[in-house]
Amino acid sequence: MKDQLLTIGNIIKTPKGVAVVHELYKDDLAIATDDFGIDIFGYEEVEGVPITDEWLEKLGFEKHVSEKGVYVKQQLDTYAPDAPSSNPKTNYSVYLKETINSCRYELSLSAFIFSIKECPVWKIHELQNHFAVMTGEKLEIEL
Repeated sequence: MKDQLLTIGNIIKTPKGVAVVHELYKDDLAIATDDFGIDIFGYEEVEGVPITDEWLEKLGFEKHVSEKGVYVKQQLDTYAPDAPSSNPKTNYSVYLKETINSCRYELSLSAFIFSIKECPVWKIHELQNHFAVMTGEKLEIEL
């Protein structure tokens, strides 16, 4: 896996199982272990975790079938969600839909009734990274 594709907090698969990236170095990365220790792996030893229904639900997406997507994660301002001055980073709906080949998903951010960005994602760490860029929030869970 290429090091520039990972950030701290990404969920990845290591030789010891699924884990969260704790630290990034030039040639390897550190993974926090259950016993409060640290395991070090080379980038070539880790890989992305495929997106599944189970992972999406763990990350806070809700199944919501519509023309925009199959899963949605929303945060709406309680004061004025449709006001033109609302900030898309605090007022958004993120839709995730499976594409025809069922290996790739498209993530789109909607605010003020228009789509701001669409991008393909294949793995959980890609979803985490794109979601953070789009919304300013991290998708994190405790493993």
